[in-house]
Amino acid sequence: MGPRHDMHGKFKTYLRDDGDDFMNSLKILGPHQNAEMYRTLKNVFGHNEFRLRQKAAIVAILEGFDAFILMPTGAGKSLCYQLPAILSPGITVVISPLISLIMDQVTKLESLKINARALKSGGDYNAILTELESSNEVEIKLLYVTPEMVSKSGRFLSCMKSLHERDLLARIVIDEAHCISQWGHDFRPDYARLNVFIENFKNPKVPVIACTATATPTIVTDVRSHLGVTNSKLFMSSFVRDNLKYDVVQKSAYSLTRLIKALKEKYNESSGIVYCLSQKDTETVADSFRKEGFSCKAYHAGLNDKERSAVQNDWMEGNVSIICATIAFGMGIDKPDVRFVVHHSLPNSIEGYYQETGRAGRDGRPSYCVLLYSYQDHIRHRSLKEANGKFCHAELGKQHKKSIYEMVEYCENVTKCRRKILVEHFGEIYDASACQSSITPCSICENIVELKKKYQLYDITADARIIINGIRAINNPLISYVAELYRGVLTKKNQEKANKANHINLPFFGLGNSLNEADAVRLLRKLVIDGYLDESIVAGSHGNHYGVISPSQKGILFANQDDTAGKALFGSNLNVQKVYIHFSTDKRKSSAGSASNVQFSMTSATKATETDALKDKYRFKHKDIFERCKTKLVQFCTASST
Repeated sequence: MGPRHDMHGKFKTYLRDDGDDFMNSLKILGPHQNAEMYRTLKNVFGHNEFRLRQKAAIVAILEGFDAFILMPTGAGKSLCYQLPAILSPGITVVISPLISLIMDQVTKLESLKINARALKSGGDYNAILTELESSNEVEIKLLYVTPEMVSKSGRFLSCMKSLHERDLLARIVIDEAHCISQWGHDFRPDYARLNVFIENFKNPKVPVIACTATATPTIVTDVRSHLGVTNSKLFMSSFVRDNLKYDVVQKSAYSLTRLIKALKEKYNESSGIVYCLSQKDTETVADSFRKEGFSCKAYHAGLNDKERSAVQNDWMEGNVSIICATIAFGMGIDKPDVRFVVHHSLPNSIEGYYQETGRAGRDGRPSYCVLLYSYQDHIRHRSLKEANGKFCHAELGKQHKKSIYEMVEYCENVTKCRRKILVEHFGEIYDASACQSSITPCSICENIVELKKKYQLYDITADARIIINGIRAINNPLISYVAELYRGVLTKKNQEKANKANHINLPFFGLGNSLNEADAVRLLRKLVIDGYLDESIVAGSHGNHYGVISPSQKGILFANQDDTAGKALFGSNLNVQKVYIHFSTDKRKSSAGSASNVQFSMTSATKATETDALKDKYRFKHKDIFERCKTKLVQFCTASST
């Protein structure tokens, strides 16, 4: 197992990691079991040392504790339960989401001479269960099953109960445990029913091990509660992948072509993955790569199992350099030399994006993760899920929307370290200066000096209120139309519309005349991301979809904080959260569509500092703590002065 620098060293997290309590394996396990653990690591798995938190997790599991293993892709989660499975009497049952992932794991374990089996319909299903039902000495050490098998097979449940009664069910492992949580990016109904399965093994209790590479603190809490293992020991590795360079490129007609040429020049026939939103996109993008000389194949659900396996094998063996795939591809893939991961469209969530980019650079060498960003892509995502009524639960729809806008915010960002955004999403604290000084700084940190000159932070609260109130007078406007009104720069078509509807007399018309188009649009998108404006998806006449905006309840209260409802929300002192945004220092260029006969009033935006914005953010994010600290501080200062 090669060293992973980014997985070692100290890191700070908002979650309580229990690793330090289990690092003294000799004292906890005793000399014999400790020696056996290291002997198995070397002789069976071929490794001389553990990675950070692997040993602690293994020790806790061998001691019979429930455990939650939260480690990024490539950090070595599987070893944490596979090694204890070999050393423990009985069988370890591993619940995993995909047959392809299960078969990959079983094949690897069999190559290490470990007795592991996959329980699936057909094949040796009956033979495996018969063996487990009849023998008092189970030779199988790891049994992999899907959650669908767990929830639908009565014979499987009966077999597990029999093993439990004979003290032969060592532990239950749930891989990709984030799928349990409805707040997770991969929620699966059959995963959500695993708590019913686990209830069968409480007397005596069978230890439960939950593993995932992508879980926020909220998801960790949700999964622990759902499985009834709220006191499970938590083992984390740092989410920092300092060998990965994160980049965002605006998607255009030529950006993909430019990117492919750049990848060809830098990486030639090195291995890469390109994630696309649809089957059609995978085929189209694969063709674009082939035209530039890459060996490339598409992978999607439209191919049959045999075709998909052939494509994956060709890529794994290096016969094909690039695989263009939908997100169905990649879970459990352990190919160390992936030099780049391209997202041709916006991912569903930060968690999904982190997991998919995590397939690059697992050998520790510098690798490139680039996202081709178009705001319209989030409309495509939402239309696929929301317009067809696929959410049977309103909260799931809200969570999907929230996750999408977190991803949009990541892409709209122009000054904040990309690595910091990703890492802190998972509850880890990260200093952007570490990215700036690394060998692979993100595209923000790489140009931070120039970006600080190019962008200035502004308090845009006053303008935001006027815009929100003004939008109430417009019927289902597009963001682009409102941005034009705000700047007072209208295309010929929109000028006719604005004159006819009297929109040029709205209070915010021309208020942002000093801004360029990109800044005005980014401001409107920020008001959507922050929840002050709602964006609804509307179907167009040719099957396409677009978004229209209107003030949300939060936005209306924010815009009218002087009224009774506003005071109820924000407090009688009108201590309202402010809106901050970075605007370009470049002046607005004149436009032929500009309404030059209008006397513009300058925007009321005022310059601000990053400290102002952070203080305001945490004052509201942790309002109760802020108020208690402020009270204590005032009391202390008052007492000190008397």
